[in-house]
Amino acid sequence: MYGVSFNAVELERLRVEVGEWSHKNFSGTLPKERPRIYGMLRCVAGMSEELGELIGSGRSLAPIPFNLSDKLDAIGDICVYALDFCFTADISMGDVLYFDNEMCEWERSHISVPPEDQRIVPILQEGLAYFIGKLSHHTLKQAQKIRNTEDHDFWIKHSMCHIWRLCFRLCREINGVDLSNLVRSVTNEVLKRDWSQSPDSAHEEARR
Repeated sequence: MYGVSFNAVELERLRVEVGEWSHKNFSGTLPKERPRIYGMLRCVAGMSEELGELIGSGRSLAPIPFNLSDKLDAIGDICVYALDFCFTADISMGDVLYFDNEMCEWERSHISVPPEDQRIVPILQEGLAYFIGKLSHHTLKQAQKIRNTEDHDFWIKHSMCHIWRLCFRLCREINGVDLSNLVRSVTNEVLKRDWSQSPDSAHEEARR
């Protein structure tokens, strides 16, 4: 699919593992009414947070210097939140990864940019920002129960499909990294964290 390939079986396994871990750690923080949709919104917020880390890395607006590993960690974290989103929304990875067989309009306008062109990473980040914004729009409108003629379920899957495509390309363009390997590594670290027991320092304790 246009130079993009996924280990869908492994990502489906990770979707379940991340979703169950997230439920254990954060289910008590969700409202009792409509926890599914608010859980989805929580995941979108996390993806937006990590997008800011990715785009801010290496720029003067970043509070601290970033390096290559910081960029890859941000991409990996976006994918972890995406896995949690899909678990919460009850969408399998197979349904997401191959939802679109054709290039979308955004891809058609940028796919011809050669890999050696220095614009490629900012272009891919721009695309990622666009589709995370699109995902935010349809998740929010679904939560608000408005603009239902837009077929929110369709656009949620469409947006998530292209988020994964762009993360794959970003990993490859930044450092030739395979996305499945990156997500596996980041997920293994995330699953060690027990936020229910250590709400202020689970990320630090997991590294010990």
